[in-house]
Amino acid sequence: THPNAAQTGCEPDAACDASALSALAVPGLTPAFSPGVHRYRVPAPVGGGTWARATLCDGTKTLYVGGNQASSGARVGLWLGSGSATVAVYQRWTPVGTYTITVDPSLPPAPLTEGLASLSIPGLSPPFDPAVTHYTAPARPTSTVPVTAALASPGASTLWIESLLTGSGATRTTWAPLGNVVDVTVTEGWLEIGHYYVTIVR
Repeated sequence: THPNAAQTGCEPDAACDASALSALAVPGLTPAFSPGVHRYRVPAPVGGGTWARATLCDGTKTLYVGGNQASSGARVGLWLGSGSATVAVYQRWTPVGTYTITVDPSLPPAPLTEGLASLSIPGLSPPFDPAVTHYTAPARPTSTVPVTAALASPGASTLWIESLLTGSGATRTTWAPLGNVVDVTVTEGWLEIGHYYVTIVR
């Protein structure tokens, strides 16, 4: 079994079928990835776009994600809208394996948990864990809080605190009255890969 497979996919398997993927990760992927399963569902992505990371079993094959050639194991943008998209394995010009990903509005929203290595706010609860997206922090007399966040890959991704571009590891003091929610977002190009929420409480 593969813990968190619905979010992260499985690790490459040396014995997998050469026409198959060895791993497929898409936020909210349902069911958990298995090389022999070719149809999957995902929650409706915000704005119609999400990301995918597909890994070939056979590196001599060619990978296409959403109709665009992609590198095996690389995270790429995937446009779904309200419909579907395919991930295809090609041998030269011939498709030898195809996986279909379809939007299912009945699925709960998928948490975006990639890209952030640390998050520090006075009184943050629970302690930061990249897999946890919702937190609380106590209100302060100034109605502001200092927020410090660090990226897992500073050269590859971008940090935003309350929609303001912020350097990895820098502290930004943000307006945070009681009941406010502080947004911390990580993007990679136009892709939103991490989104964390801190609700200010008594």
